[in-house]
Amino acid sequence: MRFFAAAFIVFLSMQAYGQCCPYFESATINPTSPTEADYVVLNTVVTTPNLGEYLGATVTQTGNQIKVRACYYSGMPTALQTYNETVNIGTLPAGDYELVFWAVLADEFMNCQNAIDSVSHNLAFSVLPDTTSSIGQVLELDWQIVPNPASTSISITLMQPDMVCTVSDVSGRVWYREAVTEAPIDIQNWPQGIYMVRLEAQVSGRVSVKRFLKI
Repeated sequence: MRFFAAAFIVFLSMQAYGQCCPYFESATINPTSPTEADYVVLNTVVTTPNLGEYLGATVTQTGNQIKVRACYYSGMPTALQTYNETVNIGTLPAGDYELVFWAVLADEFMNCQNAIDSVSHNLAFSVLPDTTSSIGQVLELDWQIVPNPASTSISITLMQPDMVCTVSDVSGRVWYREAVTEAPIDIQNWPQGIYMVRLEAQVSGRVSVKRFLKI
């Protein structure tokens, strides 16, 4: 009787998740908008139908495609178990990337090569150029972009003469270039995405760069 009850619980959990097994919950890149200077990691949430163990992950890269294969062992005790794991990707050159995440279920001998079931998920992300590593950043300037994120306009919290503000998207297209003033910058008709705000001193040529998100 207990066997049938346990089997029924597993059946209900499979119906609730709509897939088997493991059950994919989420996979996200951190930081969400990395630059070449950032160390990229993949945060994953995966559930197995039985109590078990996370056995590790392998990462392979071919060009701009990254494949992550994470292996889980689902043991005998009937109870859903959720794993929150972090997989190290590392630093990446600027560009657009496709990441394929596989969650596989090991066999009864905890062998990941002979996976008995799996589920995959694809996600895309971009790595931005590290503009601060190749230019003379004006470290003494204390300024902000407000609000951030923004949908209609942004303001630069810096009132200093001889500064030019340039706003460009991740492709390098310039959307705005004017001397820094108190007037807000109208971004209402700009596409959603990440923009780089560059303040440049006209005399010294030194610059400071920050980012904001247009929503």
